[in-house]
Amino acid sequence: MSCIIQEQTDLPLIDWMSNRFPSRTRSQWIMAIENGRVHLNHQQAHCDSRLNSGDLLVTYREEVPEPQVSLDFDVLRETEDWCIVNKPPGLPVHPGGVF
Repeated sequence: MSCIIQEQTDLPLIDWMSNRFPSRTRSQWIMAIENGRVHLNHQQAHCDSRLNSGDLLVTYREEVPEPQVSLDFDVLRETEDWCIVNKPPGLPVHPGGVF
């Protein structure tokens, strides 16, 4: 989620997304916007949408199929509020992360 500040007003959405998040190409951002994975002020955004101060941008990530992993790990200590786990290297802890 991002909130647009005064200095970013009147930029086309696609320019802002491409500059703010360079880990994706402009073409990838265009596809994400056209596929409805970017919302501007709670509505589906468009590449040529112009940004205004205070606008709210939300991006929805694609679901990435996670690989099969070993669930062989040890719970070292657990309470009602927390859990300490000894996990093997390579066991993902965040959905959609780099595997």
